[in-house]
Amino acid sequence: MKPENRPKIDFEGRKYDDYQATQKQRQIERTVRKLKRRKTAFEAAGLKEDAQATNIRLRRLSKEYSEFSKAAGLPEQRERMKVLYT
Repeated sequence: MKPENRPKIDFEGRKYDDYQATQKQRQIERTVRKLKRRKTAFEAAGLKEDAQATNIRLRRLSKEYSEFSKAAGLPEQRERMKVLYT
């Protein structure tokens, strides 16, 4: 299908077609992995306040991931959000 003919979903004031929705989902997954690595680094360095702030951001992003996936009709693939190394 041509991009202008694809069905659109509306999330937080932005419209996404099916391809853009999958890319947005992957972007959130990448950000979650990045924040998990950053949280581990803060904890190893003894920066508890920074680790706690990162953990709060992680929880908010995880909630956004769930809401976006549900709105887009995409399955949540939480295994993509795991950090395989530390």
